[in-house]
Amino acid sequence: MVVSNLLEGNQIKVSHDLYGNQTYAGHFAEGLMYALQHDKLPRILHIASMEVISRGAFALQIAEKFELNDRLILMCSNNDVPGWVAKRPTQGGLDVSLADSLGIPIYSIQEGWTNVAKRFHHNSVLR
Repeated sequence: MVVSNLLEGNQIKVSHDLYGNQTYAGHFAEGLMYALQHDKLPRILHIASMEVISRGAFALQIAEKFELNDRLILMCSNNDVPGWVAKRPTQGGLDVSLADSLGIPIYSIQEGWTNVAKRFHHNSVLR
């Protein structure tokens, strides 16, 4: 949504007060495969990035990485995001310490961006 709207020159409203983990899908899949190799897993296991950041901050990272106009990103309160229906706590985020203690790889957001860059390197899409 962020990339496609910014490519089209559309302004987007993004929550500056909704925090959570951002996770590169490849890292999640790697963590899941690693977890499935364990005999005894807890009923709940969080696999995500180690950092908790706002959706707004992540949208700005997307704009920077794809060299898009970040002035089209309008920060607003979670309640002011158009079409937002789900009720969520503003201070979300997953505690990944259990997964980390089990030896499941936990990556940073920057490591996720590094993997995205590798995928798109030949197209020179990301800097």
